[in-house]
Amino acid sequence: EIKLKLKAADAEKLLLEVARHLPVYCFAPAREITFISSVYFDTEDFLFYNRAKWFPHDNLKVRLKEYYYQVSDGFEYFPHCWIEIKRRLNQSTIKSRFRIPKDLVAPLFAAEDIYDEIILSNKRLKPDYIRRIYDEFLGVVRGRDLKAHSVTNYRRRTYQDGNDESVRITFDDMIAYFRAPAALFNGTKALLRDGLGTPAGAQKNTVVEIKVARTKPDWLKELLRKHPQSNFSKFLTSTQTLLTLPGGGLRPSPGGDGTWRDEGEGSED
Repeated sequence: EIKLKLKAADAEKLLLEVARHLPVYCFAPAREITFISSVYFDTEDFLFYNRAKWFPHDNLKVRLKEYYYQVSDGFEYFPHCWIEIKRRLNQSTIKSRFRIPKDLVAPLFAAEDIYDEIILSNKRLKPDYIRRIYDEFLGVVRGRDLKAHSVTNYRRRTYQDGNDESVRITFDDMIAYFRAPAALFNGTKALLRDGLGTPAGAQKNTVVEIKVARTKPDWLKELLRKHPQSNFSKFLTSTQTLLTLPGGGLRPSPGGDGTWRDEGEGSED
């Protein structure tokens, strides 16, 4: 995975270049723009955050993702969300995820056995895959009392050939960071931006994520020569933003040289 962090004007220029080679990819019919709320979970002493900060090439994160769309009369959202475990080991990133009804999020993080319900919600996935990632999730959750600490909300535009998944490029902007609600989806049908309160912080740049399954095409190599890569992480940035607020709780530890990492640099998201 390759990341770029670009000024808005530079990102729009890059988007026009990418659009010459890849079509807009719609996850739902006629929905070219997706809004995403990513909820990051951690322990009380921020085990995952500190691990990602000090060991950027060997860490994991646990998050919930909700996707929704803006329509003429408001927003279109759904009764389910996605649970993800994303592991980083050296240059490899592995993401496992499954879909879950929103009303089962609390029982899931309480390590209750809801495997049968998850199977019903993921009929397109093979049962042995669901069993493996569900057991993996329970292995991470049990004994850690994970809590939702931060929410990152943003707008995403995706470019990918529907018949060829070897190259996928996303443009994320309007990135803002919020405190997680005390109880996810408790009386709330969706984690819409307007319902998350006042942002604790925001990212003024556009984050471009490039995933290539095989060899980079020549046109992409040429574009990448023009832009330096970034290690920007929504997870690190959102958590750090909240922790450094007055009353935020644990304050991030300074680096060995007494300096602070800037804007989440240091780990993939």
